[in-house]
Parts: sequence; C-alpha cells; structure tokens
Amino acid sequence: MKRFGAILVFAISFACLPAFTQTLVSPKLLLTPSEVRAANLRAAFGQSASTTSQPTTPQKHWTKGGKIMTFIGLGLLAGGGGAFAYGESNANNFSCTSGGTCVAVDWKWTGVAWMAAGGTLTAIGLTRRSTD
Repeated sequence: MKRFGAILVFAISFACLPAFTQTLVSPKLLLTPSEVRAANLRAAFGQSASTTSQPTTPQKHWTKGGKIMTFIGLGLLAGGGGAFAYGESNANNFSCTSGGTCVAVDWKWTGVAWMAAGGTLTAIGLTRRSTD
C-alpha cells in the first residue's frame, strides 16, 4: 500500500509538470536588446523614451482569479504533502475512551486528495489569462 501511495504522489506531480514549466512572464512583455539600447540612447540625448510609432496592443495578464486559484492550490499541495507524510509516519492508531463518536481519518488518502485538488487548481490558475 505504501508503494501505491508513493506512485500516486509521483504520478500527480508528473501530471502537474506542464503547469510548472510555463513562463509566468511572457517574452512579449520583455524588451529586446536593441530596444533597450535605443531607449538608453534616447535617454542619453534627452529624448522621451515613449516616442514609438507602434500602436499599443492589449497584453494578456494573469487574472485575479487565476492568482487566487494558484495560491490556494499551492496551499492545498503543501497541506496535502504534510497530511500524506503524517499518514505515512503515523499508523493512525488512536482510541476513543470517552464513549463518544470517534472519527478515524486516513491521512494518507486525505493528503492524496488534497494534493490532487491542489495540483488541479494550480494548473488551472496558472493558465487563467485576460486581455482586459
């Protein structure tokens, strides 16, 4: 059972790799070296650097909802990893002597579920873009 849990964690991590390989800053937003040199020359001669003849095009940016989903997803991934590690190290053996209702939580599978949800939210959040 431990092998299956470890394999499942690696599979979830492998499935999230495309989201982690994305560049968070678009190369279109970065200036080319020739534009940087031209801006430095204009600044050296006292000219305004904003005198370009090209019309501005709307740039895609990371939406607020995408940021929220990403950070919540990362939190779920971290919490799920902690819950999974706790479930692996502790046999979840505790007894209820008070006579009340006891709820035994299987922390390994709870951690796996949190990591799956966190990976999904992170992948969706990283791809949320808008041109507004």
